[in-house]
Amino acid sequence: MTWLRRLAAQDPFSSRVTVRLMRALAASGDPAAAIQHARVHETLLREELQTPPDPQVAALVRELQTRGRGERVLPAPALDRVEAASSPPPASPPPRDRESAQPRGNGRRLSRAGLGFGSVLVAVVGGLALSHGRGVGGTPAISCLAVLPFENLSRDTAQEYFADAVTDAIITELARYERLSVISRTSIVRYKRARKPLPEIARELNCDGVVEGTVVSEGGRVRVDAQLVHAPNDRHLWAESYESDMSDMLALERKITQAIAGRVHAIALAGDSTPGPARRRVDPTTYGLYVRGRDVAASRNPVGLRQALVLFGQTIARDSTFALGYAGMADAYRLMNGFGYAPGASYGDSARAMARRALELDSTLSEAHTSVAGILTGQGKWTEAEAEFRKAIALEPGNAQAHGWYAILLITLDRKDEAVREIRRAKDLDPLSQPTQSVRGMIESYAGIRAPRKTVADRSELVDPTDPGVIASRSVRLAETGRCAEAYAENQRAQELAPNNNKMLLSLVGVQMKCGKPGKMRRLLEEVERRPDAPGIGVYLAEVYTAQGEVDSAFAWLERARWNMLTRMELRVSGRLKPLRADPRYRRLLDRMGLP
Repeated sequence: MTWLRRLAAQDPFSSRVTVRLMRALAASGDPAAAIQHARVHETLLREELQTPPDPQVAALVRELQTRGRGERVLPAPALDRVEAASSPPPASPPPRDRESAQPRGNGRRLSRAGLGFGSVLVAVVGGLALSHGRGVGGTPAISCLAVLPFENLSRDTAQEYFADAVTDAIITELARYERLSVISRTSIVRYKRARKPLPEIARELNCDGVVEGTVVSEGGRVRVDAQLVHAPNDRHLWAESYESDMSDMLALERKITQAIAGRVHAIALAGDSTPGPARRRVDPTTYGLYVRGRDVAASRNPVGLRQALVLFGQTIARDSTFALGYAGMADAYRLMNGFGYAPGASYGDSARAMARRALELDSTLSEAHTSVAGILTGQGKWTEAEAEFRKAIALEPGNAQAHGWYAILLITLDRKDEAVREIRRAKDLDPLSQPTQSVRGMIESYAGIRAPRKTVADRSELVDPTDPGVIASRSVRLAETGRCAEAYAENQRAQELAPNNNKMLLSLVGVQMKCGKPGKMRRLLEEVERRPDAPGIGVYLAEVYTAQGEVDSAFAWLERARWNMLTRMELRVSGRLKPLRADPRYRRLLDRMGLP
């Protein structure tokens, strides 16, 4: 209670802290003090910020005012001790002399704390039931879980890495279970420090269960609080606290992982299939660097990918046996090469070397098999690539990237139904991924499930406005609808995100063609053609020439193309290349690639 009072004094405007303190006061037998604290909080908000209190605070006040004599507020776990993995949540309020508090979701997620890789994750899920669509012990059934970034409440910024590591470890551990849908980190990272109500976050992610947590370090000690909330009705299902010396963060991580995993397996995942092997635990700072690398790589722009390479390199420098670091580098190198951000084929060689090393270090690592599968797809080795994708998904059913890249392979092979299934699974697991959203649109349009969009998406509809490829495509769509001033401005933005990139320049060619600038278009097109060859350039030039009705020139560039995973898919599904499909040369090109 002392800690919560101190936290409330430091952050009096936080509705999350207010609710936690109110519940702790009520659980200790003093609901009047809880209501009084709510009134003070409300007055501060209205007088200082001219804003009403969070609806959850008002709801809790009404609950306390109307509660009968024989009822009580659900007690919170004790904060002055580390709960053992097997110990159940407290069944009655702790004595008055015990400090207690119950974390509560109310628009601010608890931050990523220093939990162990699988521990936190499982503990959190422990209180929610997923078995056969029914809850256990009257708790609501949860079909989808979002582990929000644990919040570092410490002044020590070094704890950020520990909090990041804990969050990702929980996601990874839960994703090992086939029957549990766990939102990918790519989608949840944008909620770090967000101040949205949990029900709103859950609606955006299309999930009903939310895990959140905080990390606090003080006086050589670190405490991690975690909780599970049924988001639709903001109902708290489980909470636990862990405390230890900061001298051995890895030991604390293991303790939390084991505790949470035990809860999840025993309650939430009753009857589920046995998961694959757990990951080797590593230093939380090393793991945190890896997580940051994945975060910045998600933008798919050159700055982010170069920064990701630096971060992955730091993980390997700290631990030369860290397989995830090599898998991350393999993906970043391949994307740099595939998007034309790197000269020549040197990055392609580096990607293959890094992927091989990751697999040598850990053959049970889903990410390593995904990296290898992506490289094999780019090489047109369809059978081997599919085998690797299947291994990756079997090892970690919740690996959204594996499902998404597998969908690209399947649609390239013209297996429409399977591709649609896989890309939708990727979208469910990673709903806020811009690459997944873009690929889904292409696959569903080609499969005849979705009609091509006639209007241009508003900028606010974009999941990631820093993805240069998406911005470039939007500029061409604007030009096609006659909004030329906006098209040029949007294209300028794309070129700022990926300077001197061939695809960005070719999108400008498309804008000029649609906006009646044939002279400028032709000069820029000739400039791009004189540039050194780069992956993808042949396919994109073919699209430009097809749009102009110059079919022979289009096929000439397709014959010169350097192929990768995305351009092979473009050959199959691109609407701009559709006029070429009836030509025998198109079929011969597919035959040479071993495609149906």
